[in-house]
Amino acid sequence: TAVAGMGGIGKTTLAAEYCHRFGGRYAGVWWVRAEQEMTMLADLAALGQRLGLPPSGNVENDARAVLEQLGCVTEPWLLVYDNAPNPDAVRQWLPVGAVRAIITSRFTEFGELAPVTCVDQWPDAVTAEYLLARTERKDADGAARLAKTLGGLPLAAEQAAAFLRPRKGVSFDDYAKEIARLIKRKRDAGITGEYPDTVYAAFVTSLETLQAMQAGDIALDLLRLCAFLSPDG
Repeated sequence: TAVAGMGGIGKTTLAAEYCHRFGGRYAGVWWVRAEQEMTMLADLAALGQRLGLPPSGNVENDARAVLEQLGCVTEPWLLVYDNAPNPDAVRQWLPVGAVRAIITSRFTEFGELAPVTCVDQWPDAVTAEYLLARTERKDADGAARLAKTLGGLPLAAEQAAAFLRPRKGVSFDDYAKEIARLIKRKRDAGITGEYPDTVYAAFVTSLETLQAMQAGDIALDLLRLCAFLSPDG
């Protein structure tokens, strides 16, 4: 099956939760980072090492050997192909036989490979309920106004909750005003990525706050390194 939706909607989290809840139904579960072919092949080859297959020195051959091995198993396995860019990127690397696959992607054109489930945005009421629960606050009206600003994106809601929970002096309305300000602000030169403005603004709010904290510059240096190594750039 394919799980599709915009960046920040929770596709990866949903797939991971499925693995945690139902992984016991499978003889094995393996996670494959599918955003780049070489990363995908390396993750498949790493499964070969776990299965005891001798490495050939060629990652593509090793990945194919894994798929051939899995094609012979009788007990079901589960492979998750996370963040696939398009059907062609994963078509020849999907398992056969008793192996099941979950594909997550920002794009929906996977109908020829698998049934597609589109993950939609949260209704404002769900976002508000989540904010109240995560922050342990009682301001239902403020949570509702912030939910509308965040646009129903779970990742933006999680960022907001993580920011607000330890900062009792910052209200839901204060945070909503800051997010609205950053959404209107032109992004800095060189900013890339496909996450929506609300997710971008939530991250910037956290980063700017971090920079003002003690040793914040050191933490930002570490985050910049992580961002540089990120497959999303």
